[in-house]
Amino acid sequence: MPGAPRRAHRPWDVEEERTTVSSERDGGARRRAVEPGIGDLPDVIEALPDMIEEFVEDFGRRRGELRELREEIKKARTTVSADRRVLTVTVGPLGELVSLRFNDENYRDLAPTDLADLIVRTVERAREKAMGKMSETLSPALPRGLDWDAVMNGRLDLADILPENPFESLDLAAFLDRDERNGQ
Repeated sequence: MPGAPRRAHRPWDVEEERTTVSSERDGGARRRAVEPGIGDLPDVIEALPDMIEEFVEDFGRRRGELRELREEIKKARTTVSADRRVLTVTVGPLGELVSLRFNDENYRDLAPTDLADLIVRTVERAREKAMGKMSETLSPALPRGLDWDAVMNGRLDLADILPENPFESLDLAAFLDRDERNGQ
C-alpha cells in the first residue's frame, strides 16, 4: 500500500516471491535468484533489538507457563475403581501407584489369582487414564509434531525430530554464499 510504513523483514516471515539481482562484478551480465529478505538485511539488523526483546519476553512468558504446568503435573492424581467396586487405585501423573484401597470385605471372596488379576487390570486402567490426561495437558506445550504417547511408550526416535547438525541453519555466510557455490 503506497505511503504505508515499511515493516522490517523478519526471518520467520514466509514470502513466496523470489527476486533476481544482477552481479556488479560482471557488469550485470549474470543474474541470479536470491531469497526474499536478503536485500532487506540492513532493515533486519535495525530490527534486531526489537526482535531480541520480543524473544526475551516470549521466553519469560513460556518459562512461567512451564513452571505452572510442572506444578499441575506434580499434583495430578487419577483414581479408578475396579469393575466390582472391590478396590480403588490411585496413580500419579506417570501412572505410578500411589494408593490401593479395598472398599469392603468382598475382596476376601475372590481367589488369590483373581484378586491379583483384578488389581493389575485396575492399576493398568488407571495408568492409561493418567497417560491420557498427561497427553491432553502436555500436548499444547510440546514442540509441534512431538507425540507424547510415543515419548512415554518408548517409540520416539530422536533422530526423526532433531537435525543431524543443529547449527547448520545458523551459518549465515553459507546461506548468503550458497548461490555462488552452486554456480548460479
